[in-house]
Amino acid sequence: MASAGRTGKQSIRPRLDKDVHCSMTAGTSRRQALVARRLSFSILSLSLLASLACSTKVTTGLNADHASKPRARLAFIGDVMLGRGVQAALAAGGWENGLEILVPHLKNADLALGNLESPLTAASYWRRPENLADERIYDLRAPPSGILALKGSGLDLIMLANNHIMDGGIAGLEDTKVILNSVGMTTVGPGPQPARVIVNNLLFTFLALDDVSAPVDLELVSSLIQEERAEGAFVVVSVHWGGEYIPGPNPRQRFLAQELANAGAALVWGHHPHVLQPIVWSQEDGQPTKTLVAFSLGNALFDQVSPPDARRGAVLLVDFTQDGILQLDAIPFCIDPILGNIIPADYSSTIRIWGRLGIREQP
Repeated sequence: MASAGRTGKQSIRPRLDKDVHCSMTAGTSRRQALVARRLSFSILSLSLLASLACSTKVTTGLNADHASKPRARLAFIGDVMLGRGVQAALAAGGWENGLEILVPHLKNADLALGNLESPLTAASYWRRPENLADERIYDLRAPPSGILALKGSGLDLIMLANNHIMDGGIAGLEDTKVILNSVGMTTVGPGPQPARVIVNNLLFTFLALDDVSAPVDLELVSSLIQEERAEGAFVVVSVHWGGEYIPGPNPRQRFLAQELANAGAALVWGHHPHVLQPIVWSQEDGQPTKTLVAFSLGNALFDQVSPPDARRGAVLLVDFTQDGILQLDAIPFCIDPILGNIIPADYSSTIRIWGRLGIREQP
């Protein structure tokens, strides 16, 4: 199987290609240096099992022997929307500025993932039949040129399972897939078809689910997770779920998280609330393994001015070894909805981001 890039990343169904990774250097701009500040934080389990903390990263209890084994770093961001106000701000030649400040972190990961809420298409707006009686219009379509905000960003896998990917109908969905694939990005969803990727000899399977447009078929999804686990894969599940602007998970999110954990998912990554929600551990009774659940990483790039928490987000970095999750990092940032780009989080925003994720500042 051919290697893709110097990180040792390999892939099957489909192949992923990635630019040569870059890292923070002494010449990095002050804005990037600020956003690069490592966070010290603790993660609370669903049953408040433990508080995990260290000086710069959260480690998960794997001993030093595990740290020397091959590892893979995955980076996750929340909702990306390239239409409406973001399009108005960036379409005049500044598309590349949208995610610019996150590029070092995304490219320095072996795989970087985001949820795209905007179909990239010139197709006409399409409304779901169940929404025809609603006079409000939430049209998140973006022009095909919006790909310039994603190309070169470091993102590898784009999740398309959400309640806006059909804003351009079937034609818009197909346009989006073609455009993303044309720049080397792999799409996952909107159906529950698994995508497998091998990174540094570690097998990952990615599933993208939308629980907003229709309830997730848990029987089907649990079966898929179990099949992939039987093949030795770490299963990462992207879920569009929850209530908008709510700072914590609702009962449905908690239920789904536990069911996905019971089926064997290694990590559950949520989006749709447009604000940050806690990162927790979920564990089936009597089982030695835990599932990391990020209920919502908030917005990554959006034009929402209010509530203020919709302008705060984080990059979640997760390091895997063959034995599981070794350590975690979180990178805070804010969104300027007028300029349509990401800016560093100031001190007060950083503290609020820590709090929303279940993070506490270390002495």
